[in-house]
Amino acid sequence: MAEFRYAYLYKNGEQTSCMAAIIDARSAFVAANCINLTNNNNVDTSTVYKIHFSPWNNEKEATYDLAPSQFTIHPNYNPKTLENNIAVIQFTGSSEDNYSGSVSTKDFNGKTKIYVREDYNETSSSWNKPNVVNRGINESDCMDNSPLYTANKYWMTCTSSTNTSMISSDCSIPYGLLYKDDGDEAIVMTGIYSHSIMFGNNMCGGSTRILNYFTVLWPYLGFAVNTIGRGVNAVNKNSTFVYVDKDINAMNPPAAADTPTTTLEGGDLYPGQRLIRDNPEETTTESLGTTSSGNDKSTADSTTKEYNSDSIEDVAQSDTSSKEAASTSSDESGLSKSTKIAIGVAVPLGVLLVLIVFIVGFHLWKVKRQDKTWDPQAEAMNLRSIAIELHGENENAGLPPYSQANRSEAPYDLYRGSLDESKK
Repeated sequence: MAEFRYAYLYKNGEQTSCMAAIIDARSAFVAANCINLTNNNNVDTSTVYKIHFSPWNNEKEATYDLAPSQFTIHPNYNPKTLENNIAVIQFTGSSEDNYSGSVSTKDFNGKTKIYVREDYNETSSSWNKPNVVNRGINESDCMDNSPLYTANKYWMTCTSSTNTSMISSDCSIPYGLLYKDDGDEAIVMTGIYSHSIMFGNNMCGGSTRILNYFTVLWPYLGFAVNTIGRGVNAVNKNSTFVYVDKDINAMNPPAAADTPTTTLEGGDLYPGQRLIRDNPEETTTESLGTTSSGNDKSTADSTTKEYNSDSIEDVAQSDTSSKEAASTSSDESGLSKSTKIAIGVAVPLGVLLVLIVFIVGFHLWKVKRQDKTWDPQAEAMNLRSIAIELHGENENAGLPPYSQANRSEAPYDLYRGSLDESKK
């Protein structure tokens, strides 16, 4: 089986995280949310696009310019819910290039799902070895966390598998393409990455779990035929044929309304990851995409196979297996909203209580101090003691007007500190 060929979308001279599912040497599928669109889903003409192809057989890698007129967005694409997140791009290509992809026309029916990403290393100007993985996931995970998937489970699939981003080793990146192993060395292109639902706010350590959703291609073959004006190579039970029907199919809208319990992100993921990489001390609090609903009702994933090979064909021959683990990235989303509210209420109340205690305590201290400031009895006794000390013990000068010899005649007994009413 011939080696597969890969392609990336470039925007304004920068490589995006968006892989293209190649139809033939002059057309390809891409996710619609990888394209900058206006409010009415027209292509933003201010963005400069290119598509970059990996080498294939005797063909060298190639880059082609893309004009806005060469993009066709699915007529039922919804940028909010990501229904029908698919577009077809057309380009001139090389007249000698005869590469043609093949798309499976059947659902999985228990067949092996193979997720692939092959990065182009701009530093070395070379293509890395493809990262290939087969990791099963319980379907209830996909359904519980995505109303769109629940309404269109034969049009989508999902996995929690991610690859290390070439932007930063601290970031994860979803696999770009989905293939199916039909057995007998028949590995067929089946889907393309659409979006991710994250239990957190980013893919650079800010999420505890990530579910990556893929759009299955076979329902959109009629859309492709309608767009490019020619048939598309397809595979059905190991039999290759040219698909020529022009019916344009569309997904069902999600039955449940979205609620902001998880974060939805898709399209080109590299700009946000560059921002986090270049500003590591800043906390990312908002998603680069939109919000979606879902609760993390994840269950244990099934037995998995992991591969890192020169050719995707090696996947079908490998016996390596492992268990899928939940994402190990730490939750850096910060304090919960309820905790912040509790702190906001408790701190002012605590300050007010301390202030009240201080005021009451100060008032009591002041009153007590005033009680001790002037005591007539103590003052009279002090004056007598001073007078005696100044004029002698037996002299009467400076003493209160009563007999020194007979203190009992005084109406006020300075020594007992009380008024003797009988001596008045």
